[in-house]
Amino acid sequence: MSQQQVADELGISYQQIQKYEAGTNRISASRLHNFANLFDADINDFFLGLDAKTARSPLASIDKETAELLRLFQEIGDPEMKKSLIRILKSYVSK
Repeated sequence: MSQQQVADELGISYQQIQKYEAGTNRISASRLHNFANLFDADINDFFLGLDAKTARSPLASIDKETAELLRLFQEIGDPEMKKSLIRILKSYVSK
């Protein structure tokens, strides 16, 4: 299911779906319930393998610039452009 299809089913924008996916916006309990219903999943499935006392989203500690980079990267529709950007970043980081 595409982000647009999920957004349409939930009555929200696809940009909001992208923000949820990137971790720039948190998902409320009621919205999480909507996701579970949409995907015919038990809401507890979203928490499998997490220790409630120590669990943190891997995206919880990223800074605003990284979140913005992720958001913008996700909006690129051209797979070759994405590959090119990854190559550029890898070459820069490996120096």
